Amino acid sequence: MENKLFFVSNGAALEMSEQSYEAESYLQKIVEDNPHLLARAWGDNDCRLFLIKRELEILESEDGSNSYSLDHLLVGEDGVPVLVEVKRSTDTRIRREVIGQMCDYACRACTWKVDKLRELFMENNSSEVADEFDNDEFWGQVATNLKAEHLRLVFVADKIPDTLRVLIEFLDRNMDGIEVYGVEVRQYKTSDALLLSSSVIGNSLLDSKKTGQPAQRSYRTWSDADFTDYLREHGLGEVAPVVDEIRSFSKGLGLTCYSGRGGSCPSYGVRMGDQRLFTVSSWWKKSVGFLCEVDFFIPYVLPPLGSEWDEDKLRAFLTDLPNRKGADGKDYAWSSPRTQYIDIHAFLDTTNMESFKKIVKDLCKALKESNCHNIQQEVTPPPRI
Repeated sequence: MENKLFFVSNGAALEMSEQSYEAESYLQKIVEDNPHLLARAWGDNDCRLFLIKRELEILESEDGSNSYSLDHLLVGEDGVPVLVEVKRSTDTRIRREVIGQMCDYACRACTWKVDKLRELFMENNSSEVADEFDNDEFWGQVATNLKAEHLRLVFVADKIPDTLRVLIEFLDRNMDGIEVYGVEVRQYKTSDALLLSSSVIGNSLLDSKKTGQPAQRSYRTWSDADFTDYLREHGLGEVAPVVDEIRSFSKGLGLTCYSGRGGSCPSYGVRMGDQRLFTVSSWWKKSVGFLCEVDFFIPYVLPPLGSEWDEDKLRAFLTDLPNRKGADGKDYAWSSPRTQYIDIHAFLDTTNMESFKKIVKDLCKALKESNCHNIQQEVTPPPRI
């Protein structure tokens, strides 16, 4: 029996009627703003989804002469990339052509650069979400899933026809390491209200045999004591006082320290107002083992400093330590394309610690001065009399 939906306003129940989408772009916008509508499981098994990019360009040839656009690229909090194609039920391509289109995109996912995806993720999510997932552990997992072609392929429509449903369920049963499912996002309207319903097609929850991994990744908020315990348990107890000193120093400057969230790696971030400065975190690196470091994400720190700064100047400024090398000759500072790292062991040297504190103070001063300069430029001077 068909269910009817009613919107209650001032005690009156107004029947809501289902409406088709006027354009595919409207449904795409709904998905862009509400990626959680596409979650395959709810409740205890829910995995949050976040936007990386709408209309992600996919190059078909190395010279870039042919390219296409994936409607949406999302990522789950478990680090699994989610490829999304959106079609209205009135589009005849929804039946078979969209399957080939999606497979064409998926077969190229292993070539995507995770640093670029990380940058897009930061641009398209709130600062709270960015801070939560801006760590090498999470993006290392994303990179691993891309290389292993462990993906989710999601087909979205207002109504998914039976011909597509059969294909979705067949692919989901037979593609190892890849989830395939559909989502119907229907809209119901009255003159005063809009309601959306989300129904998953092919909702057979994936087990660990297919993914090769646990179905759910755990998260926790790391307290100061948890961070210390982790360092001691992993042979880094000597740097625990340094981690605490950087935190106390930052708070003494009036900066905000906030605990990170991660399944296995502790961290805390430091910001000045809304401006993120750096993160202190500990994690396992294949070539080194367990380490603890301070990292500055360059795309966050550099732009607010203004045109007088460039990336080379900023990296040199952040790593201007008098004793950068340890007794074994190891350089405590190293770089990735978008991040500047400093090993916490560098600050066991008190001279380096004092230099680092000065770097942070001077960085805050430079950011404040740049902000004041920009504000002054934006203010129109009073007319001359």
